[in-house]
Amino acid sequence: MLIQHAYSLDGLLIGPLGARAQSVGIGTTTPDAKAALDIQATGKGLLIPRLDSASRAGISTPPDGLMVFQTDGRKGFWYAVGGQWVYIPDKTKSGDNLGNHTATQNLALNDNELRLRSGSDVAHGLGWYGNATSVRNWLGQDIDGPVLCGYTGGVLGTNLDGNRRSVLSWNYTGRVGIGLPSPALTLDVLETLGLRNASAWDHLYFSHDGTTAVVNAGGADTGLALRVGVGGSGSYGQQSYTEVMRLRPSGRVGIGTNDPQQALDVVGTTRATDFSYNAARTRYLTLPVSAFISANPPGYESAVTLGSSTGAALYTHLEGGTAGQPGYLLAPVSLPQGATITSLSLIAYDNDGTSVAPQALLTAHEQLSGTSINVVYAQQVVLNAEGNGWQTATQNIVAHSVRNDLYQYNMRVRLSQNSGSTLLIAVRIGYTVAQPD
Repeated sequence: MLIQHAYSLDGLLIGPLGARAQSVGIGTTTPDAKAALDIQATGKGLLIPRLDSASRAGISTPPDGLMVFQTDGRKGFWYAVGGQWVYIPDKTKSGDNLGNHTATQNLALNDNELRLRSGSDVAHGLGWYGNATSVRNWLGQDIDGPVLCGYTGGVLGTNLDGNRRSVLSWNYTGRVGIGLPSPALTLDVLETLGLRNASAWDHLYFSHDGTTAVVNAGGADTGLALRVGVGGSGSYGQQSYTEVMRLRPSGRVGIGTNDPQQALDVVGTTRATDFSYNAARTRYLTLPVSAFISANPPGYESAVTLGSSTGAALYTHLEGGTAGQPGYLLAPVSLPQGATITSLSLIAYDNDGTSVAPQALLTAHEQLSGTSINVVYAQQVVLNAEGNGWQTATQNIVAHSVRNDLYQYNMRVRLSQNSGSTLLIAVRIGYTVAQPD
């Protein structure tokens, strides 16, 4: 059954519907002249068509300005422009305030700063400040690139599955830390600092294990060189650098040479205030016959026998004097300061049948007040038996530390006077030193 209702036009006009010129008003008899439709109500709103996403997308070639409310998926108002649907985001929700969307084009700041807190906070931001000629220049530096700034510093870090890690940090004093939150130096690096070229095995890195500081040079087949440049101009690599030291993989060190042949190889003069061996070294001082003179020239002389072909001084005996009586030869002794005397050896011949046995006596004496002289050290070695051949008698004597600043050292050798059968070849003193002679 079709029921039709008829209403008079006058009745419709009596209600809150008004029209003026080209404007239509609902809830008002005086619609705004600039509005095609002016709706006024209390406690009510405008309810536009509600569609699900499939229905919205199913509208073919929507005209510009067509609006719907989507009820599923990304709920909210959508409008059509250029045949495409555009979502109107809720700017009051958290997000980038740029539409809560995935960018489809680059974001251009047009030389403006990106301020990380409030718009009035100029202490935290990212911006482009131009090169040295720009009016926006950063501290007069020629930096044609971005500047990231913070109030007292900043951090570059990682956040892997919620685990934060500071990779690089800096503070307001200009210090930079790598792996450190509070750098103490201009560049403060945690653990190892390395330098390398394109090949990983050609590297130089520094480390510290808590007790030992280590410099590692990899791929340095010809060694690690220390070069020094002098001059008042030029920057990195622009001066004349002179190599002053080379460390070779063999452990040899060269100063003034890049190819050291010894553990320490120095070209030029070396100087040190002190130098010590890691252990005492044994040395010997040999007094040949040419070092001795007669203690009593008027009574007897030292007669030196020379080699018939070489002319070398071979041995000596006492010529003159009384046979069977002792005579003496003297020689000065010069040993290094601080040396420790340990042994005394006599190389001689005794076959004269007398009781005068060859003897070597080492003495040290000092001058006292007046004319007094005090012998502070005396050690001897004696040839105890006669024989038809050269003999060597060695005595480990009482150790004595040489003091050339206090004492004078002499060697006295006893032979039989006027005898060609008691002969001297040499006297040898053994000593040790803790530092070079």
